[in-house]
Amino acid sequence: RAIRRNHLIVLGLAVAILAAASFARLALPEKEASGDATTGGVPATRTADVPPEGVASRGHDEASVSAQAMPAQVRNQAIPAYKREIDSLRIQENLEQLKTKAQRDPVFAYALAMALLQCSTADAAYGALSDSAGRAYSAQQAAATETVLNRELEKCRGLKDRNLELRFDLATQAARAGVLDAQIDYRTLGAEFVLSESALRRPGAAAEFSQNVRLFTVRAASSGDPRALYNAFSLFSDGMLVKPDPVTAYRYLRKFNDAKNTSFSHRALAEYGATLTPEQLAEASR
Repeated sequence: RAIRRNHLIVLGLAVAILAAASFARLALPEKEASGDATTGGVPATRTADVPPEGVASRGHDEASVSAQAMPAQVRNQAIPAYKREIDSLRIQENLEQLKTKAQRDPVFAYALAMALLQCSTADAAYGALSDSAGRAYSAQQAAATETVLNRELEKCRGLKDRNLELRFDLATQAARAGVLDAQIDYRTLGAEFVLSESALRRPGAAAEFSQNVRLFTVRAASSGDPRALYNAFSLFSDGMLVKPDPVTAYRYLRKFNDAKNTSFSHRALAEYGATLTPEQLAEASR
């Protein structure tokens, strides 16, 4: 039963990722997408303004400058267009050309990294669907899921490996260049490589990943994008890649609540605030 349950969890997560990636993201209103460091009138925290030591000095190439200068709405429109372009190809047969284009365009680098993630996820999900665990789905559910997976796997056919390191490097390039979606999704795009045996042949990969996660998460949150603000809250509250910082986490969650103003954001702020001491809440309010 435990094995069956784990298969279902993998399948469910994989299908959720594929479904989310299959739809073009709607561009946020320009004010929210481009944002500034003061969302909802709340000043950015000093912690968020200070990147990890040894990372802030990294320079940006010409592609990075052009990506940062690209209006947020144009950038958001480019991502689904690039996704459609990649979906129309067999990645393995066109990999060198795709990599060349990604080197010139960090937004395309992000789209290619996401496509590689979908290939890895779809392959795992297809395996889970094919075994006995898939029987927990009704015939109609299984058929619909298989249709989604087949569509996603078409561009993946012939891939010789999972390209974990390539995905990691593409995500790093795009996030460093200022592509907001890449900064938000960086932890998801890079984690699998860092946990793989391939990372053992790349000294410092884990440290690079941890530093970059913090740096890119903070940079993305400074845009005021609600997704980035909640991502920053998660980073500083769960303590998986950085030292837990409840005060900073609460500040980001408060900004998220200011930006979204929904029943979920109100409840999340109240519940997390209840775990802080009066001293921590006072510090977070300063």
